[in-house]
Amino acid sequence: MNRQEHSPAYVLQIRKQWRVVIPIRGKLTPRICATEFPSRTIAEAWLRSDEGERTVDAYRSR
Repeated sequence: MNRQEHSPAYVLQIRKQWRVVIPIRGKLTPRICATEFPSRTIAEAWLRSDEGERTVDAYRSR
């Protein structure tokens, strides 16, 4: 993997809710998307959607 690229965002269960975790290059702690999902399937579908991609890009541009 090119060192300039971010690691891909992924889905993780945190406190009984599914959340999207967004690794940020140069940061030790990833960002956790504020949106909570009731299931892994729904979270992964959202992450692949246009809205999910825009949200990930917005978190990384901060």
